[in-house]
Amino acid sequence: VPYGKRVVPGTKMLEIDETEMVFVTLARQLRAQGVTLRAIAAELDRQGYHSRNGKPWLSPQIARMVA
Repeated sequence: VPYGKRVVPGTKMLEIDETEMVFVTLARQLRAQGVTLRAIAAELDRQGYHSRNGKPWLSPQIARMVA
């Protein structure tokens, strides 16, 4: 399931996850400003936004989010 989305219980449909969309939006804004994927990951970590597994962000995760 892409970051910023979640599966609607009992279905195969996706809906927006407002909590995750906060950091997805931030990541996309930073990328549009030319910030590197690594720097975006560091900024998300600095602001306390964690990946789903609770670990620090990795560049490939950020690349999928901003694609």
